[in-house]
Amino acid sequence: MDKIKFSHEEENPLEIVRTLVLEMLKEGDWEQFPRSSEMFSNKVEFIGNASVARNKFLVLVHEVLWELIIQRIITPGSNLANPDLPFFRVTDYGQQVLAGGEFIPHDPTSYLEKFNQTIGVPDPVAFEYLKESLRCFNSGCYLAATMMLGISSERIFLALCDVLFNSLSNATERKSFSKILDGISMLAKFEFVRKKIELLMSKKGNNFPKIQLTNLLGIFEFIRVQRNDIGHPQDNLQVPARDDVYVNLRIFPQYCKTVEEVKKYLNANKV
Repeated sequence: MDKIKFSHEEENPLEIVRTLVLEMLKEGDWEQFPRSSEMFSNKVEFIGNASVARNKFLVLVHEVLWELIIQRIITPGSNLANPDLPFFRVTDYGQQVLAGGEFIPHDPTSYLEKFNQTIGVPDPVAFEYLKESLRCFNSGCYLAATMMLGISSERIFLALCDVLFNSLSNATERKSFSKILDGISMLAKFEFVRKKIELLMSKKGNNFPKIQLTNLLGIFEFIRVQRNDIGHPQDNLQVPARDDVYVNLRIFPQYCKTVEEVKKYLNANKV
């Protein structure tokens, strides 16, 4: 693996350092706040004013580690013999996060890069709401993160509705779905799409993509219900738990990928 080049004039230094820190935590054998940049010498090449770059890099490593303490991915103390800082250990939740694979919400830069690689060119509005959801999640604002992700999910679903409408060949279906689309009921839109997709999946020889219906409609409905539960003022508001929002952000890319596969088919075929 090529070394990361890090300059004292780096434009997005914190994002670079955060990604590297998470990668190194995955590798294990790291349990102390570093006092120098020496431990990163096999992964980072300091360029420009190397001395300034090293100092800047080390400060940012400490900043990221403190972020991860606040997010409870790591906790002070490595063991009973070393119970305090500068020692630390990865928490049980942290182990879950680090083993999470590609889409790690705690690393928004890599998450969004992989999202773009997976989806291609995402809807710009949905993408902005997704970015805001990640920002809220990493700030511990789980209520806001759920709202933002729900809006992003809805935007993507409505785009699917538009493509489906344009692909309908039956005049009666088009008239019926047009009336539904003009209405405010998201449930009616959901039911029409669900029935049509299930019908397409049941037909043989139409080359409809082999998808899991749960990845398409199940995830959307799950996020939609959560968003609706918190989207109105109420006395007994249930704030989403961190783990619930984490899971939603982890499965969201698969939902978007499945939508894109279905849209591609609908754009090329009348149904």
